[in-house]
Amino acid sequence: MNLSVLTSIAGSEEKSEEFLRSKGILKAFKFCPFCGCKSIGRVRRNFFKCYSCRREWSVRKDSILEDLKVPSPKEWLLKFLNFLNKQAGGPHDDPHFLQTSP
Repeated sequence: MNLSVLTSIAGSEEKSEEFLRSKGILKAFKFCPFCGCKSIGRVRRNFFKCYSCRREWSVRKDSILEDLKVPSPKEWLLKFLNFLNKQAGGPHDDPHFLQTSP
């Protein structure tokens, strides 16, 4: 994957979510993980809701991204840029290189 493709994927939440789902990183919810009901839907940008038990959950539930505080496109773009930097022999030994928090 080259940088232009990654940038186009990371440019929107929808494309990023679709890409991560296709790679098996995010789950595709077809039923409520709490009660098993199939009556679910999107209620906000990154949340699903069960209309039976009325519980909500993030698109990142049960994935390695569940506790991530940075939006996924930014995080994945930074990880890819860090990988490219390591491949090119850049300043990857610097602990502050491409960190997401100060």
